Amino acid sequence: MWGVGSTLRAFVAFGRGLALSWAMLLLVLSPAHAFEIFGYKFFETEDEAQLAGTVDPVRYTTAIALETDDAALLETLTQASALINQQDLPPSGLVGLLQRVKDDRANLVAKLYENSRYGGVVNISINGRPYEQIGVTEELASGAPPVSVTISVEAGPEFTFGAIMIDGGSGPQQVMAMEDSGLQTGRIASSTVIVVAENAVVTAWQKQGYPYAKATGRKVVADHTFRTLDVTLSADPGPQVTIDGVQVSGNERVDGDFIIRQADLPQGVLYHPDILARAQKNLRKLEALASVTVHMADSADARGHAPVIIEVSERKRRTIGAGALYSSTEGAGGEIFWLHRNVFGHAETFRAEAEIGQLLMADTIDEYNGRFSVLYGEPGFLDPYTRLDLKATVLQEEPDPYHRRGVVAEALLTHDYSEYVSFSGGITYDWSRIDDAFGRNNYS
Repeated sequence: MWGVGSTLRAFVAFGRGLALSWAMLLLVLSPAHAFEIFGYKFFETEDEAQLAGTVDPVRYTTAIALETDDAALLETLTQASALINQQDLPPSGLVGLLQRVKDDRANLVAKLYENSRYGGVVNISINGRPYEQIGVTEELASGAPPVSVTISVEAGPEFTFGAIMIDGGSGPQQVMAMEDSGLQTGRIASSTVIVVAENAVVTAWQKQGYPYAKATGRKVVADHTFRTLDVTLSADPGPQVTIDGVQVSGNERVDGDFIIRQADLPQGVLYHPDILARAQKNLRKLEALASVTVHMADSADARGHAPVIIEVSERKRRTIGAGALYSSTEGAGGEIFWLHRNVFGHAETFRAEAEIGQLLMADTIDEYNGRFSVLYGEPGFLDPYTRLDLKATVLQEEPDPYHRRGVVAEALLTHDYSEYVSFSGGITYDWSRIDDAFGRNNYS
């Protein structure tokens, strides 16, 4: 007859044996080898999961042959090639392979342009035939040896910038912005420099009060004889605009006038992107707001005036949370908090939180560690850049040497002087009653 103890020991022994068997199985099988039990797959990689859903996968081998001895360029092209980087994910059928080849060729040509090689040529062949000569109706039998895909690249010589022009009006700020971006006669003609310079020209207009400035086109002409690239950028500055008014949308419980105050948008001044960026940063500090977008109205009036549009969405007003912990030296504990993000409509925060922990040998409530705190935060206390934080805490601590009960009250003002500098100052009052080897004493 088996008793309860014998049954329990047998069950534990069985559990240990099962756990040991699983451990040995996991040691033998690495993440590179997926296996399936009861319809569930274990250690399946992302590539294996994608391959499992591919119809008629076409496996291939590929490499880049670069005619020039330029290790850096070869590395750049290799990292940019989808044929190489996705080699472990075979495409679906010949159509999928041809599409990947076409996309890769366009990508590699663009990468040559980024490296100032405007005379470069990229040829890709499949099983020794140019891919352009292969029809989509041809068959590549599944299970056949991997298809051979060869990428041949003739990089050609490096080009430099030749004649540089801005069409549509420009001033010294636009020319300087273009040159600072690297778009100068005689410099290496990377295609990315052209895009950066185009954006810099538009930004230069915006910093002069033209919020609707935009690029209207670019003309790029390569001279293969002299290995130069002539570039003409076109931009439309639009009207110069004065900021006049602020409109808020999307707010439900946060006061719109408070949002305008916190944005701190000056009126009657020329538009500048930094003004809107600063306003957006100010508003993103408010915990009551989930998202903030600040931009100019779509158009200006006949006087060249336009309002700023502030679009916001609000976070949930209330949040409750809880947590638990266990320490081998301190015992079990837990915490809970309740948060309100918009108490009076001006994004004020109120948080109540409680923590309690039981010592290992505790028998009564007097032997618990615990604290209860309330916190209040008010942004825009004196101005948009000053915040008031108040905190009050009632606590009890029960370490081995002493027993403490106390109250702590804190008040703190924080002022953001600039984007990188802030000043904080405040007061703290701490009262405690402590029982220890010297008796009971009050401290404050």
